[in-house]
Amino acid sequence: MKTLSFNVIKNHDEHTGAHKIVTTQRRGDPHRHDFVELIYICAGTGTQYIDGVAYEVGRGDFLYVNYGKTHDFLANGSMTYIEVMFDLFFLSRELINSKNAFDILSLTEFSEFHGDISGNPDPIVTFTGQERQAVEHILEDIIEELRCKKSLYKNVVRDYIEALFLKMIRKLSSADHQEYYDKSDVMRQMLEYIQNNFSADLTLETLAEKCFYSPAYFSRVFKEKFGMGFKSYTQQLRTKKAVELLQTTNMPIKTIISYCGFHDKNSFYRATQKFYGATPTALRKAANTAEPDYIFKNRP
Repeated sequence: MKTLSFNVIKNHDEHTGAHKIVTTQRRGDPHRHDFVELIYICAGTGTQYIDGVAYEVGRGDFLYVNYGKTHDFLANGSMTYIEVMFDLFFLSRELINSKNAFDILSLTEFSEFHGDISGNPDPIVTFTGQERQAVEHILEDIIEELRCKKSLYKNVVRDYIEALFLKMIRKLSSADHQEYYDKSDVMRQMLEYIQNNFSADLTLETLAEKCFYSPAYFSRVFKEKFGMGFKSYTQQLRTKKAVELLQTTNMPIKTIISYCGFHDKNSFYRATQKFYGATPTALRKAANTAEPDYIFKNRP
């Protein structure tokens, strides 16, 4: 299966692209891309496939396809649609800000976060009437800006794309969708992801990227929500899991180190000294001699 990059996209700059397509193609070729894609249906009907799930679409429907997703479509006769594409650099450096980051996160699909964490079963927003006309004008303007590349066109395109996100957010945050916008629930599911993947190579940068946050903003929000930095939290979680294995299994220390996501023996020993005031060997020995006060005196 091929993976598309910006170098095969017409009408684009370094991190953003857009074009309008008229097709009678019965079925496209399944593919992935290393950018995020917004697809707006201008005319006609068809089926869009995202990771094999079928979504029936018509005029006014807006879909969002995350990077790395399998994408395909089936047109019912003639179908006209507009694609707007942007990469993670554009999202993290140019689009996200402290006012809209949570809401944009709730619009996106992340399989790592158990599907669409907003709770919305479909990655589709439908516009009608004047809203639809406004969205179509914005999309046409994005295409024109990228085609002509006049002075400050990048700034204009950024503003237009943010306007599209905000219109989708407003649509989803109507009275019928208020339940999708519990920001505490978003953070709870993010925390669940970290807890379920503590042994993986979790870094501030990689997790922030998955959320389309800048690392600095992600770090600030995490500390505000959980009372400690991301690095301290993951180190404490890994150490806790490792000490539980020391106390309850005969698993070799070397295996525990690898299983719990520590890079090496030294980092593991420093962590147990920091949080428990003892070496792994001492903690295991204490468990075998039933000295619970010693074992748990500094437990995270």
